[in-house]
Amino acid sequence: MHIGKAVGAFFLLFPALTLAQVGLNVDVEAAVRAKFVDAPVMADIARCESKFTEYNSDGSVLHGGLGGTMIGVFQISESVHADFAKSLGMDIYTVPGNLAYALYLYNKEGTQPWISSFPCWAPVREASPSNGAGPDMSRTTDTITMNLSLGMIDPQVLLLQQTLNTKGYPIASDGPGSPGNETQKFGALTREAVQKFQCVQMQICDGDEYTTGYGFVGAKTRVALAGASTATPTPVSVATSTSEYTSEQQAEIAALQAQIAELTKVLTTLLAARGS
Repeated sequence: MHIGKAVGAFFLLFPALTLAQVGLNVDVEAAVRAKFVDAPVMADIARCESKFTEYNSDGSVLHGGLGGTMIGVFQISESVHADFAKSLGMDIYTVPGNLAYALYLYNKEGTQPWISSFPCWAPVREASPSNGAGPDMSRTTDTITMNLSLGMIDPQVLLLQQTLNTKGYPIASDGPGSPGNETQKFGALTREAVQKFQCVQMQICDGDEYTTGYGFVGAKTRVALAGASTATPTPVSVATSTSEYTSEQQAEIAALQAQIAELTKVLTTLLAARGS
């Protein structure tokens, strides 16, 4: 069949498809890298989120995530962002629009919108001393030897939760994660406990896993966890939940918690000296 007739027949069968969709995902990776030349981490995010995919093999737009509501290359939430992106002249159902709006989000919020896939696009994990090829899931140890972050499921998360609970930064007061009920899942409560520990012990009270390491258990946090005294006072809770506050207010609350904890240490030392 003549190529022109073949193309014409294709569009008769699929009239809604554009020429770009016929090409499907050709050069999407190159487009992402060109768009984010100054932020190469975004290429890693696109790889993890969609494998540089905007369209399915039948030409329809890629829907993923919970309930299939995440769109395209950067898996942007349809219900939250589609209309707003359109008001900015960005159509997240196309490659250029999806990338443009991802850049808008990155300039506004950094990598935070994609933090749920952090374990995939995070910096390379440290090799296991046992074989140099990654963590040995069967080993038993009382030391945290690998990087840990939101979404991971690993025996070392259990050790992390036990360590935080012991040192005065409880995951929960009861139920999963509470003392004696630690789990292997690094969820939101574990992340919050890590952040409290980092704020008090390491003076890291804002940012995120990628920028400042806030909420990420990397080498520095592992060292701090190993060295922290089990007598560390539990940070004073300013509010039962900070989710209702802005990020700036949450940072201020965390800083105040750190100051209160330090003052508590001083007071404990003074009282001990007086008693002696």
